[in-house]
Amino acid sequence: MRWSSRASAALFGPAATRTDRAGVLAAAITGAVLALALTFRAEPSLDAFAAAVTSLVAFDLFGGLWSNAQDQAWRGVRRSRRGMGLFAASHPHAFVLAWVLAEYRLIDALLLWATTILGVAAVTAAAPGRRSALALTICAAGVGLLVWINGSPALAWLPAACLLKLVAAYAARPDEPT
Repeated sequence: MRWSSRASAALFGPAATRTDRAGVLAAAITGAVLALALTFRAEPSLDAFAAAVTSLVAFDLFGGLWSNAQDQAWRGVRRSRRGMGLFAASHPHAFVLAWVLAEYRLIDALLLWATTILGVAAVTAAAPGRRSALALTICAAGVGLLVWINGSPALAWLPAACLLKLVAAYAARPDEPT
């Protein structure tokens, strides 16, 4: 298999169609533009580097949310609970934004990361018929709490995109974790 085919399978899902890939890219671009606009509104003096980082983080989170939520694109993929936890833990997006944005603190990043890891662990441990309900409940409660703690409405997109991507769309996918 060529490297481009392997990369496509990893990013979009091994059974992703052209339409699936177009949806991922559309969601990623829309999310990047929206997140940058919201962040710029709170931090009008945002420098070019911080704007680029914010756009890249949002591009990955929103595109990944769409990709992970496509059942057909990931049909038949088996994932271990440990692997799912490691995948979620390997997303440093919040820490990167805490580094470049004044309105986002390290404690905000740590709380989002911990909520994500604990959410993935809870969802993968739940019975298959309850995973979606639990994931959505964790996302709703987590977003509300994390936005309240941070206090910046312009950064409300971050916990929403991160938790929905990793907890609701990834950990609650209907394929069985092993």
